[in-house]
Amino acid sequence: MVTERRISLKVWMQAVFILGLVTLTAIGSSLLVLRWMLKPSEGHSSHQMVPFFEQLNLSPEQLELARAIDTGFERARKPLVLEFQSVMRELAMLLEHEDSFTEEIAEKVKEVHQIHGALQEISIRRYFAVMEVLPGEQQAELRRIASTSLSQPQ
Repeated sequence: MVTERRISLKVWMQAVFILGLVTLTAIGSSLLVLRWMLKPSEGHSSHQMVPFFEQLNLSPEQLELARAIDTGFERARKPLVLEFQSVMRELAMLLEHEDSFTEEIAEKVKEVHQIHGALQEISIRRYFAVMEVLPGEQQAELRRIASTSLSQPQ
């Protein structure tokens, strides 16, 4: 009986550990994609917009319009990034101090997913807002760039 309990506990702990690793891997890969797509460029406050737009050969007017669009989305994104970082720190503390997968950890994971989803939505809305102001050829190129960046293994 005691041996069966130990084996059962050991299997359960391994399953929780694997679930935790899978969750952290998914979060980490999502963060890498977001960081790559939204990475600040030298001399520019907006993330990844200039490198994408340099690849699109935008006119100065188009670039200015794209930056104006980006500024609005950045205002919405910035507090979410700060909140995301805070919740990730809280989750890290829980993982450091808890001995098992608790309800508190589950709630933090849900918070991380919720904020991450909101950040992804902002990025996708930004993408479509920029698409609206680009001519057809540049839209096709931006689609190719976005598709390529999202299909890269992390």
